[in-house]
Amino acid sequence: MFPALPLTGNVTLGVGALSYAGQFNITVVADRDAVPGLDTFAGAARSELRALAECISARAVPSPP
Repeated sequence: MFPALPLTGNVTLGVGALSYAGQFNITVVADRDAVPGLDTFAGAARSELRALAECISARAVPSPP
C-alpha cells in the first residue's frame, strides 16, 4: 500500500508516509514546474532513510530465544 496525495491550491509538494503490514512506504508527489529540484529532494530523502535504517539495525537488540 502507498499513500495517495492530491495536490490542491498552492501546494506544490506533498510527502506521505504509511506504515502497514510490516512495510514503511513513502510517496512524493510534486508539480515539476514548481519544484525543479524534485530529483535532488527524493535522492536526499532516500539517502537519509537508508542511513536511518542502518542506524536502527546497528542498535537492534536480538530477541531472546
